[in-house]
Amino acid sequence: MSGPRPTLSRRVLDEMGRSIVARRRAAGTVLRIEDLQAEFGVSRTVVRDALRSLESMDLVRPQRRVGVTVRPEHEWNVFASDVVRWRLEHDGEGQMRSFVSLRLAIEPVAASLAAEAAPPGLGERLVRLADAMTISAEAEDLDGFLEADLEFHAAILRSCGNEMFAALSDVTGQVLRARHEKQLMPHRPENVAVILHQLLAAAVRDGDPATAESAMRQIVTEVRSVVEHHGR
Repeated sequence: MSGPRPTLSRRVLDEMGRSIVARRRAAGTVLRIEDLQAEFGVSRTVVRDALRSLESMDLVRPQRRVGVTVRPEHEWNVFASDVVRWRLEHDGEGQMRSFVSLRLAIEPVAASLAAEAAPPGLGERLVRLADAMTISAEAEDLDGFLEADLEFHAAILRSCGNEMFAALSDVTGQVLRARHEKQLMPHRPENVAVILHQLLAAAVRDGDPATAESAMRQIVTEVRSVVEHHGR
């Protein structure tokens, strides 16, 4: 069953966003409202709404006497949910590699912080999620494994005491789902991944930052090896 049909504003926003991310509208391109109206067959209001949304993601900027122009990639808000989605659609493997590198820099530290000062109940919650991942892996239930994995990693990022790490939890979930959809996961989760999640959960519960950091580093390193192997 298909999802709800996108609104006209959403359709125009998606098409414009995809064209910018795919560089069909290169940096410096001037986006004139009249041209966009003709291209999409929509009203000025719809075009203005789309441009405002793109501006909020730092993909475009208004310039006096010039109009709205496309910004260079290094200025984009690459953590905006729509930008992540468009980049995954355009260059899924490249986006995966970039994000795995970010995870490798951040998540081991987040795991260590969570083990140092875990809020009440976090360790037990992670143990339950690791158990759920184990059960799903044994049943070859990839959907169940994914949902528990998403909740596991989000819980650590949101509970480590660093609001910047916490802000990445939704993007992490988005990329993990894309990894699943693009079949960058084995048909049956590897035993080592299950064991490492169990080890990490126990380390957070027991207040062992070094073990928590090491386990998370191994988890994300394994993900990186799978993504890099798939891209060869």
